[in-house]
Order: sequence, then C-alpha cells, then structure tokens
Amino acid sequence: MAPNKFGVGQSMKRKEDDPLLRGRGRYIADVQPGGQLHAALVRSPHPHARFKLDAGKARAMKGVRLVLTGADVRDIGLMPCQAGIPGVSIPAPRYPVIATDEVHHVGDAVAFVVADTLAQAKDAAEAIAVQWEPLPHVVGAAAALKKGAVQVWKDRPGNVAFTVELGDKAATAKAFEPAVHNVAVTVINQRLVTNYLDTRGCIAEYDAAKDHLTLTMGSQGSNYMRDTLCEMLKLPPEKIRVITPDVGGGFGTKLFIYREYALLAVAAKKLKRPVRWIADRSEALLSDDHARDNVTDADLALDAEGHFLALRVRNACSLGAYLTSDRQILSTFSNLGTLSLDGAVLAAKAGPVAPVAGFTPTLSFANNQLVSAQVPPALAAQGVIVTTLAEAAVKHADLLKAHFMAQPQKLGSEKFAALPSAAFTDYLETLSERHEQFATTFKETHERTT
Repeated sequence: MAPNKFGVGQSMKRKEDDPLLRGRGRYIADVQPGGQLHAALVRSPHPHARFKLDAGKARAMKGVRLVLTGADVRDIGLMPCQAGIPGVSIPAPRYPVIATDEVHHVGDAVAFVVADTLAQAKDAAEAIAVQWEPLPHVVGAAAALKKGAVQVWKDRPGNVAFTVELGDKAATAKAFEPAVHNVAVTVINQRLVTNYLDTRGCIAEYDAAKDHLTLTMGSQGSNYMRDTLCEMLKLPPEKIRVITPDVGGGFGTKLFIYREYALLAVAAKKLKRPVRWIADRSEALLSDDHARDNVTDADLALDAEGHFLALRVRNACSLGAYLTSDRQILSTFSNLGTLSLDGAVLAAKAGPVAPVAGFTPTLSFANNQLVSAQVPPALAAQGVIVTTLAEAAVKHADLLKAHFMAQPQKLGSEKFAALPSAAFTDYLETLSERHEQFATTFKETHERTT
C-alpha cells in the first residue's frame, strides 16, 4: 500500500534543517545589535477597567530613556482590522496602540517603557502608578450571549459583533418536520494559546541618515508586516524594511501585526538607537492572540431508516475584545461547509461529493454568531475548520450506532453497524477534501477583497 502524502517513512529533501540541527539557527532572541535598548510594557490585570496613571516617577529613574502612554501616541494609527466577508458588514471596535483610559482584556497595554537594560525597563514599568477602577465584565461566548450579560461594546447589542448565515434556512426547517429521529450534540472547542518555543519578539533600528527603519521580528510574513506598519506610521514602503530570521513556531499567531512592533519603531526613531522587546512566557499568554473558543450546537434529522435529512448548526465564536484579522472570522463560514454534502455552501463550489455508504445528501443551515467578550482576540487556528463539526459528526455517529444497534427492527438493515469504522473513515476523508476546497475558495475570496 502506498504511504500517505505526509506519512511516516516518506523521504523529503529539505535545505533548512542542517543549520538548525547543528545549533546554528538564528532566532529573534539571537539578534543582538550594538547599543541596543530594552523595552517593557505595563499591562492590565483586569478584564475591564477604567484607569488613570502617573509615569513621573518612572521617567526619572536611572537608565530610563523613554516612557510612552496613550496620550503620547495619538498620532499613530489604530491597530488595523484586516478582516472582511463579501456582503457582510463587520464593524470593528476602536483598537488603540496603547489604551488611553479604558482596558478591555487582561494584558491590554497602558504604557511602554524603554531603558538601558531589561531590568531597568521592568523596574520602571512597575513604578508607574496606575489607579484602576474595575468594571463589570464577561468572558466566553456562551456567557456573553446570555440575556442581561455585560455589554462589551455599547454599539453591539447582545454582544453579537455580526452574524453569518449559510444554507437554506426555510428548506432545512421543512426537512426537519418529518424527521423520525433528531440527534443533538454540543461541541465545545476550547480557547487555547499557541505556546511555541520561540516567543514573539522584535528589534527596531533607525538609520537617521537615510530616514529608514529596519524591524527584525519572528513573523510569518515580512511583506504584510511592512505594509501594515506603513499604514499605521503613515510612511511609504521604501522607508521600512522587515526582516524575519528563523522562527521557532508560529501556528498562525505570528501572521499579524501587534502593538509592540509599532511602538518599537516609534521608540527607535525617537531615540536613534536599536530598541529590543522579547516576550517572556507569561507575557506571551497575555499579549498574543488566542485561538478557537467556539461553542457549536448541531442537530441532525433522520428518517425511520436512518437516512440523513438535514443538518442545522448554531455556532457561537468568541472574537475577544477586538477584531484584528481574517482568521478570527474564518470559523464562522467554514465549519458548516466542511460537513455539507448538498452543494449549498461555500465549500461545495468545487462540485458535489458522492454520498458515502450509509449517508445521503443533506440539507444544511448554519447560524454563525461572532461574539465580543473581554478576553484577548481569538483566531481560528490550524485545524479548527474541520475539527469542530468533524467531532460533532463523530458524536452523531456514536449516538446513531448505539440507538440503531439497540433497536435493529427500526433500521431494517445493519448498515450503521460499521458506521464508525470504514464508512465513517471515508466520510471524514471527505471532510478533509472539503476543507481543501474551502481553503482554495477562501483564498480566492480574500485576494479579491483585499
């Protein structure tokens, strides 16, 4: 039997491994320009609070070169929202580089300090006096959708940032009416962090003679970082260069711009010295975009013989406090598409898929709600597109097998006996094929709209 495309034992020619295996890799923490300064940030310990701060003591401390607060960086553009769905209005909340008077998640930044050493920068950050006024808060998509929940943003009633619906709602509801069996499952796709070995970091250098910035960072796309920084700092592309050395893990989280990069660029230009920031492990958990955090309710309608009639899905996806990237909205219009067999949604554009043994084409409808909550932004992350409803499908299959094996007279055949084995394996492979089709469709749509 031929091995899988990426199966164990495959021979692959790789050019990047030799220096990494010999300990000669060069990651962001290995970049050490002469005369560099060090940066630290003051972050909120509260998920929601108003605040006032006094940085006078910190500015006077030994070794401190610069302290930036929200009032000092008003001329920097807001953190951009790189997200869009054709035909859907997506209002993005205001996302400042440094919060000015109110924070919206634990880890939200309120001050930026630069000093001669990292210890001096951290000491000065701790010396900034912050008066916090904690405010009511809500975390988690399910809690944010409950009646009477704290409003994250006043202009987002019910904490629903926006809704995307896919499929034929009326036809799916009609298909449920004659159903003899209705199998309902809830799948929780937990919030997670991409805890890579190589934490985020960046070093900004300014060439005064050329009026040119160079930023070296562990990223997943130098050109995107440069273009976004140009937009925020109001500079032409030829004035910024972004270099990405070896990267010890990204998983999608390092694809996007973060506030530290713009602040480092501003500091390097003001001080005319290289300025360095490398997140420590605890800081990474607070400052990186998180992932997933979806709650999926899926109902499957079947006739008396166990044929699938329709699938109905309600997906609540936590965006976190801010909307920053297209990966945050990915799961809203992909999860149903991976399971649909009727060509009714995006993923089916490549053509219908032949029914697998024991399965018939189904009508499908999904209501996907993007929910605001006072937590860091959450991305779709690798695997979430197929994982959630594939897990729902597995649970459906287990429930169906248990039901029909216990009452075989209602089935009329034993086709469900093998459902979780060979037939269902084929079905999950079909889901993977749909995922690839969707990825192509999404990429094409993204390219047309950006």
